[in-house]
Amino acid sequence: MAPQRLTNDASIISDSLARKRKSIDESEPHQKFKQTKVLPKPKPKPKPKQWVTLGSLSLDEDHRQVLFSSGKQGWLDSGLVYAAMLLLRNDYPHIGGLQKTTLSTAVPPAFAIEQSSFIQICHVGGNHWNVIKGQSVSNVLELDIYDTWSKRPHYDNISIASSLVRGSPIREMRIRMHGVEQQKNFFDCGLHAIAFAKLLCDGIDPCTVSLDKSSALRQHYAQCLENRKLDSFPSTRSSVSCSVETSIHGAVHCYCRKVGDETKMVQCSKCIEWFHAECLIHQGVKEFGGEERTFLCCLCSSGLDVMSLVID
Repeated sequence: MAPQRLTNDASIISDSLARKRKSIDESEPHQKFKQTKVLPKPKPKPKPKQWVTLGSLSLDEDHRQVLFSSGKQGWLDSGLVYAAMLLLRNDYPHIGGLQKTTLSTAVPPAFAIEQSSFIQICHVGGNHWNVIKGQSVSNVLELDIYDTWSKRPHYDNISIASSLVRGSPIREMRIRMHGVEQQKNFFDCGLHAIAFAKLLCDGIDPCTVSLDKSSALRQHYAQCLENRKLDSFPSTRSSVSCSVETSIHGAVHCYCRKVGDETKMVQCSKCIEWFHAECLIHQGVKEFGGEERTFLCCLCSSGLDVMSLVID
């Protein structure tokens, strides 16, 4: 009789577990195991067709579409802006600057050094294009800024200009903001910057020009790219002379040739030049603070920065 009882008990337990499992499945259906459906991998998006090639720079159909768009989709990227500078460099080989805009993002900036004057389209603030024109006169860098959105100089303009003349004997920077026509939307700054750069290369004051509407400028630039030649943008001339909105003067220092600021600076005990502590750190100098020391810059110490004194 004992084996029969065990069999009955096992049957009762098995039936009880089955009923409990059924109750759980009915009350909480989300706990059921469901087979996951495997979705097919999306097909890779085909690469856009090539549109224009300028040396090593290749523009595709997506770039062309940007020129015929508005809003955020119509904002020119660094490729479209650099294409204009390549065309200008081909037509005006005697003009300095016109370098690749992305060189300003390197640390330190990788611009080639300009010996005299230059024209450069700048990417400032992460979302805006403007133009600077620089000329060295008697150890003074005269920097003109043409901006269709702001009437105050942007730090990025000063930084880029300083990078273009780094290592030169410039002792002072004079900055002038010019009152050019302001853009009528938030996405045409790149086109205006290119048009202004072309005017400056031709020796024309951008302040005396009123550019045509956005669609005409975009169609014109697309045609210029296809023809591999940058012609003057459609505009009307006026007899108004160039107006200066803001003028700033300041001494420049250090290897970077930037305007001095309130950060910690160190003076060479021989040439009496001031250097930014941050720039010296990039040069490999690590001894800052503490007891007094003397400092000799690399120009005064056979090519090496020798740190001995920090002026706090």
